[in-house]
Amino acid sequence: CRFGDSIVEAARPSSSEFGCVVPPLQPGVYDLAVALDGSTFSQSVSFYVVEAPSVLRVEPASGSIQGGALIEVRGSMRGSLLHTACLFDGIESRAVSSTNGTVTCVVPRVHAPGSVQVRLAVHDIQSETSAPFTYVAPLYLRSVLPVRAPPRAIISLEVDNAIDGKCLFGDVETDFNGLECAVPPLSGVVDLRVKTGADVSNALRFEILDAVRLASVLPNTGPTSGQTALVIRGNGFARHHSVQCLWRRDGALVSVNATVSDVVRCLTPAFAQGPGVYDLALSVDSVESESILFEVRDTLELLTMDLDVATALGGAATLIRVRHLELPSSSSKCRFGSATVPATYWAANIVQCRVPAHSAGNVNVSVSDDGVHFYGGLQLLYVAEPPSITEVIPATTYAANSSVELVGSGFLHSKRLQCRFVG
Repeated sequence: CRFGDSIVEAARPSSSEFGCVVPPLQPGVYDLAVALDGSTFSQSVSFYVVEAPSVLRVEPASGSIQGGALIEVRGSMRGSLLHTACLFDGIESRAVSSTNGTVTCVVPRVHAPGSVQVRLAVHDIQSETSAPFTYVAPLYLRSVLPVRAPPRAIISLEVDNAIDGKCLFGDVETDFNGLECAVPPLSGVVDLRVKTGADVSNALRFEILDAVRLASVLPNTGPTSGQTALVIRGNGFARHHSVQCLWRRDGALVSVNATVSDVVRCLTPAFAQGPGVYDLALSVDSVESESILFEVRDTLELLTMDLDVATALGGAATLIRVRHLELPSSSSKCRFGSATVPATYWAANIVQCRVPAHSAGNVNVSVSDDGVHFYGGLQLLYVAEPPSITEVIPATTYAANSSVELVGSGFLHSKRLQCRFVG
C-alpha cells in the first residue's frame, strides 16, 4: 500500500480485500494506491489523515425534544466541514458550519426528555471526550393574563415546561422569570411567544394598548389638608379600568381611588410629609404612568387687613397680611363676598387687592394662592355711599393744626377714617 510517498506491506484477507496499516503521517490528504508486485500501483484514491477531535462543552446545553435548534460544540477539530458531524449518543447530525474551535450542528429530534453525550466525528473518527446535552419537553404557551395591556404592564403566562428565559413580543424580547414578564414599549397586536435557550413556544395573540400618558391636572396645587378635587386629562385609560391617583415624594407613596370618564377625577389625600412638590401619576390596572408635578402648599391663614369699611362702588386698594405665602403666586385671588379679583404679591406673606363693587352689608374676605382654594375669616363692611358733610364748625379758621367738627351723616369708625382738605 502506498500512502503518498510512504509504502507499507499489505495483507490480503480475501480475494476482494487488502489490509494495510497506516504509517505515521501528518494530518492531510494522501493518494492511496495498491500494488500486487510492489511496483505497479493501481489508480489512487484520496485518503484522509486527521487528528482525533475533542469536545469541551456544548452551548446551549439543553433543547427541546422536537429538535431543530442550533448548538455550538466547542473543542478542537481539523478536517473538512463536509466530513464533520456531531453525535448525540450515536445519532449523527452533520455540521452546518465551523470555525476555529467551534462546530455548529442541528439538534436531532428524539422521543423523550433525557441527557445524552455529544461527541464530534471527523471522517468517522470520534472524539474520546464528550459534553452533556439535555433534552427537555417542548415549551407550550397555554394562556396569558391579561390578553391586552399597555407598555410596562406585568403579565402572567401559563407555560408548560417553563424555565427562565425571554418573552417575545413579535421580535422584541423582555425577561421571563417562569411566571411573568413586562410588556415592551410597542403598540398594536403581536404574536407572543416564550423562548428558553433555543426553544421557542407556540404563539398567542396579544394586544399592546396605548401607553398611559398624563397631559394636565387642574388644579395643579392643593393644601396639605387634602380634599382638593382634581381633573386629570390624558390618554390610555377608559371607564372599565381600575384607576388610582398616586403621589410620590422622597420615596414615600400615597394613593387614592379615582373615577374615570373621558377624564380622571380624584380627591387629594392629606399630605403627612407637608408642603412641597410631589410626582403625580396614575395607576391604570396596576400599570403606573409617567408622572407630572403637583405642588402641595400649607393652608393659608389670614391675619389682618388694613381696610374694614368700603363703599359699594369699590375701588380702594387694601393690603392683606397672611401666613404661609412666602413666595409669589401668579394665581393668587381675593374674594369679597361673591366677587373675586386678582391679588398682587406685595411682599412675603402680604398681598394687595383692589376692592370690587358689591352690595351694602358685611362680607367675608378670603384669599387664595392658587385661585381654587380660598381661606377667609376677615370682615369688610360695604356702605351704600360715602359720608355726607352738612356743616363744618367753625367754618373758618386762621391757625394751622386747629381742630374742626364735622356735622353730617354716614360717619363710621374705621381704620382709614380721614379728612381731606382741598384748596
